[in-house]
Amino acid sequence: MISQQTKTTQPDRIAQLETILKYCVLGLLVLAALVFLFAFVINWEDWFFGIKLDGLPAGIALGTNSLAAVILALAFVKFPRMNRILGVLTVLFFGFLFVNSSMTIQRVSYSHRGFSPVLAILLLIAVVYLIVTVVNLHQQN
Repeated sequence: MISQQTKTTQPDRIAQLETILKYCVLGLLVLAALVFLFAFVINWEDWFFGIKLDGLPAGIALGTNSLAAVILALAFVKFPRMNRILGVLTVLFFGFLFVNSSMTIQRVSYSHRGFSPVLAILLLIAVVYLIVTVVNLHQQN
């Protein structure tokens, strides 16, 4: 028997890449929700644009961050056709975390070059997912 080779076309590869990135973003959102939930349960202490929060304000900030990540993760599962909108919201979420962290690092360390490489990578993954989603949407039409 001669085995047939399946050819994957460019749109198929982009759709596969979108699916892979979607699950990566979903996993990162779940991880972010768990991290904020852990901090919420253990220690109500947070930084908000360079201002240290303790007690109830920190609990509200941590709870809100955790809830936002949970809502986004659940939306990815519940509404699979809304990839573009969810991609934008995810970029905004990780963008907020990145800017908040960068401003805090700069303010606390008195440096203009400080940022979190981990949050930069999370934001980059979300941006790449959004770009791939938009490209895939345009190729389907």
